[in-house]
Amino acid sequence: MRTTATACLAIVLMSALNASAQQSPAPQGAPSKQEPQTQLESFLSSKGMLLVKDFYELGKVAGIGSITIDAVVITQPGQADRKIRGLRIEVAESGRLERSDTSFLDMDEIESLSKALAYMIELSGQWKGTEKQEYTEVQFATKGDFAIGFYQKKKDQGAFVSSGRIGSVRAFIQVADFGKVKALVDQAAALLQGK
Repeated sequence: MRTTATACLAIVLMSALNASAQQSPAPQGAPSKQEPQTQLESFLSSKGMLLVKDFYELGKVAGIGSITIDAVVITQPGQADRKIRGLRIEVAESGRLERSDTSFLDMDEIESLSKALAYMIELSGQWKGTEKQEYTEVQFATKGDFAIGFYQKKKDQGAFVSSGRIGSVRAFIQVADFGKVKALVDQAAALLQGK
């Protein structure tokens, strides 16, 4: 009886060891979960502290999907030096899959985004009506996995926005809508300067 119990225990232990040996560990250097890319993301994911989050709705640009832009100010009560400002940009798909993803931009990226949009508005205007033989794409991407850009193939132009890393959410807007997006970004920059 004792040998049967010992044999059963040995079989259970060997099965458990074999099962744990078959589980592959995460590749070396790969993060176990997605690390915050921006100060806003890092502050928002903080635990054990009181945060005040102010969101200022700026607007939405729609096409096949949409992009919604809000200004964000996050503070920690009693700590005036712990104030983070930036943008929250939500990209939503439309159609069969109605997914959305949100990216955050720190204050220091807002000016770069505004300049990139100004360049894309000017460049797409120069290319409009001209025929390009190849497919050309112009894109600006942020630390928080937000991207905006346009493409031209022959005389056709189209604009896109995306949010997220792998399997990102994409929406398609008109190239002419870059002016609306830039106006929202500039409005956010002006609003956040005073906060």
